[in-house]
Amino acid sequence: MTARLRLDGSPFSLPTTRRRKSRGQSLVETALIMPFVAALIFGAVDLGRLVYAYNTITNAARQGARIASVNQRVTDPQQCDRELPSTMSIKRCTQEAAISLGITVNDIEVCFKAPDGSCAAAQEDYIAQVTVHYAFTAVTPILSDLLGSIDISSTSEMPIERKYP
Repeated sequence: MTARLRLDGSPFSLPTTRRRKSRGQSLVETALIMPFVAALIFGAVDLGRLVYAYNTITNAARQGARIASVNQRVTDPQQCDRELPSTMSIKRCTQEAAISLGITVNDIEVCFKAPDGSCAAAQEDYIAQVTVHYAFTAVTPILSDLLGSIDISSTSEMPIERKYP
């Protein structure tokens, strides 16, 4: 071993410690733990997306029930025009409330519940019930393989205020 000199001229040697022997240890530890950290992060992102989807369909069902309580038009080819209440249809307004999820009118169920609990034509003492269904799929490959598609739905009910059309 060659002696090294300090600035003042006195000799010193480099310490041979365990650090030299464990240079690759941190790389191996990182490689072993990184998949778990990535799965945790992507799982949190998917959980946030699931909560967002549930809140969106809940708000869409609420919006549809509000429309159904004053206007009992279930489907209409026109858009949901809030300035012209007579053109507002339940399914179109519900679909527009959940447009970010790609909900279609086939994912929305409308029922006017009679006092006995059956679905019938709308009357003033009935309950308007709107149910929105959505199939959630995780973006994390491992979670999507394990869980598959998760069907979530939300139902909102409001009393019919007046009979319209």
